[in-house]
Amino acid sequence: MKTSLLLTITLIISSFGISQVTLVPDLNFEQRLISYGYDSGVPDGMVLTSNIDTVDSLYLISAGINDLTGIEDFASLEYLSCSDNNLSTLDLSQCSALSFISCDQNQLSNLDIGNLLNLEYLICTRNNLTNLYTTTNPSLRVLQCFENYIITLDLTQNDELEILFCSVNELTELDLSQNAQLSSALVNSNQLSCLNIKNGNNTSISSFSAYDNSSLSCIEVDNQTYSTLNWTFIDSMAAFSSSCSNNCSSLVGLVENIFQDRSLVKITDLLGRTIENRPNVLLIYYYSDGSFEKKVRFE
Repeated sequence: MKTSLLLTITLIISSFGISQVTLVPDLNFEQRLISYGYDSGVPDGMVLTSNIDTVDSLYLISAGINDLTGIEDFASLEYLSCSDNNLSTLDLSQCSALSFISCDQNQLSNLDIGNLLNLEYLICTRNNLTNLYTTTNPSLRVLQCFENYIITLDLTQNDELEILFCSVNELTELDLSQNAQLSSALVNSNQLSCLNIKNGNNTSISSFSAYDNSSLSCIEVDNQTYSTLNWTFIDSMAAFSSSCSNNCSSLVGLVENIFQDRSLVKITDLLGRTIENRPNVLLIYYYSDGSFEKKVRFE
């Protein structure tokens, strides 16, 4: 009877203890936490959750870390730098407060940044990434993902994007027509055959390069003359045009010519909320024939 009661008490205490700690299986990760005073003693594979759930910045550069399990309990984390480690996978989807991530120079083949609504800066260069999904990161302003193996990159939902460095990847198509805030776009050394940068605000782009894309013959832009004069870092066989008529081409204008008798049904923002037409905002226009288009009216 006493033995049974002791076992019950032990299990209750153990259960209570587990609920208060975060498992940190990577000893180098835990050692760095100890050095910052978030843990004490020698690494034992766990840290008190109450010691880390209010931490807003974490620097883990060149720490020999293979696994960042436990990072999900850093509930207040806004800034994370874990560059130059041995990470092959990194799941940050539960760190909802993150606004800055630097995870470059790892061995990442999987990076999960899903639903990080506050994420503004992402630096994930020189890894092994083949895919990168940013469609649920509406606040993203700076994306540096050069020197990976990325095949596809959908940036149509990142209308706050200002700086894009995605050189030296395996991209074949890239649509930047929805990124009206762009000031820099470096897309050289890919496999691009289709590039649309007709975003209605090309004159704000001070830095542009698309050279070393041997299959890229037409680059869709706002104004052919302006781009030819100002954007010189392209291959000799490539040319600028306001309509390339390829997979990346804007349908605005073309659709209107085909469906001249259609009427506007409603206008919504990107969250689907019906609003009035307004300038300088990316909106979705729905028409009576079932078609729709995204566009910005600049004033």
